[in-house]
Amino acid sequence: MEDFTGRRREITSVQLRELPPQTTLVVTTSHSSYRVVVIDGSDVRVQGGSYFPEPVVVILGSRSADGTVLLPARIEVGLRMAISLGALHVLTSPVRAITDDGSETELAELCAMTRHEATRLVDWGA
Repeated sequence: MEDFTGRRREITSVQLRELPPQTTLVVTTSHSSYRVVVIDGSDVRVQGGSYFPEPVVVILGSRSADGTVLLPARIEVGLRMAISLGALHVLTSPVRAITDDGSETELAELCAMTRHEATRLVDWGA
């Protein structure tokens, strides 16, 4: 399997819907690494781990450790990725790192803005 760990900038949280098409992330879990490419909106292509040796279009989100909370189209360090491809549902080991591939997008800046906006929405709704 290809090693996707030649990474550049680390991020702690990313809302996939906020990223421009073709943004490429490398997500490292406790046991595997995955390449995630944004197609458009929440549509993503994933490659990695033992279930996805070739790139496939999937539904992706994050789940809490106990599996009760699902954050659609979001990847968070410390949570597990929930990846669905038809009847196949994969829950990864906890995410240890999210990095971009060094592309021209200022991903760390986009993610910081998204995290700030999410915090404002949570505070505002409380």
